[in-house]
Amino acid sequence: MMTDRIEDGIMKVLMLGSFQIDYKGITITSSDISSPMLLKLMSYVLYHHNRKTTSWEIIQNIWGMEELENHKGSLKSLVYRLRVLLRKYWPHDEFLITDFEGYHWNPDIDVLLDTDILEKGNAGTDIQLDSGRLECLLDAYKGKFMTECDDFYWVMYMRVYYHNKFVRFVTSYCNILKQRNDYTEIVDITRNFLKIDTMEEEFHYWLIYALIKQKKFTHASQMYEEALRYLYDDEETEISGQMRYLKSLIESSGRTVETEYDNLVYEILNLSKDAYILEKKKEKLAAVISINLCNKTCLASMPACGMNRCAETFEKLLLNNVRMNDVVIKNTNYEYIIVLKHCDENGA
Repeated sequence: MMTDRIEDGIMKVLMLGSFQIDYKGITITSSDISSPMLLKLMSYVLYHHNRKTTSWEIIQNIWGMEELENHKGSLKSLVYRLRVLLRKYWPHDEFLITDFEGYHWNPDIDVLLDTDILEKGNAGTDIQLDSGRLECLLDAYKGKFMTECDDFYWVMYMRVYYHNKFVRFVTSYCNILKQRNDYTEIVDITRNFLKIDTMEEEFHYWLIYALIKQKKFTHASQMYEEALRYLYDDEETEISGQMRYLKSLIESSGRTVETEYDNLVYEILNLSKDAYILEKKKEKLAAVISINLCNKTCLASMPACGMNRCAETFEKLLLNNVRMNDVVIKNTNYEYIIVLKHCDENGA
């Protein structure tokens, strides 16, 4: 929701993600608008509710270069259909006003757009915004601008505009969290943002960087390979500098992975590090095995559903063959760590 509570007299309009209008206790979505052209006209007029729009401006933005015998006649017919639609839900309100130049929204009906929230963040001072303000800005972005109007030129332009603004806010917020060493929050928010846009490199970068800082090197490596699959499926495309930087961090951390697994053994066996070393010298205390079902080639060639079926089959096989006291941990979606008690690497 845009605010916790807004008066019924204010029309709330969502354009980031799915289109929705809330007014006087009634909600309509794009599914209630039968015609794509009606949705285009409604979204254009609502977005420009605070100014007049000429007939020619609307025609250019809605029909573009499409050839029509009577542009003004087509617009009048579309405006009439829009008025009929709005009266169906709010029969006592007059939303569109006609003048000699064109049409404009009734100024007596207040409109609050979700895009207004993003506009309040000044692009020149994003980094100066406090974390609470940035959280509010990030919460407003639910997805691409007007997802229902992919063939609308004006929408495509605004979609890029708001996406870039959103990415700047994310970067600012992640930098604040980095200063606080709050890498858990970075992981959480970037995972959510990747659900909105899997093709944004900045989100992949911050997720992988935070995992590295948490010393989750195996997971970071897997996410790095997955990011390459999304962003660089063409082998001829040069990998960006920030992604190469992440790769160098992952490669330099390789020597610490064994220590990472040893720490896991300490926790499972409920021993301190010194006690583990002493016990390990005395007897075969435990062996740690890491099995990763994925590699870059696998990720690129097999769909996610196929990998999931493969993982399910492997898990059943694994659980049916380990001993009663052994420990199996699913570290990531396709990586497993097995702790074999009273066994060394050779015996494993």
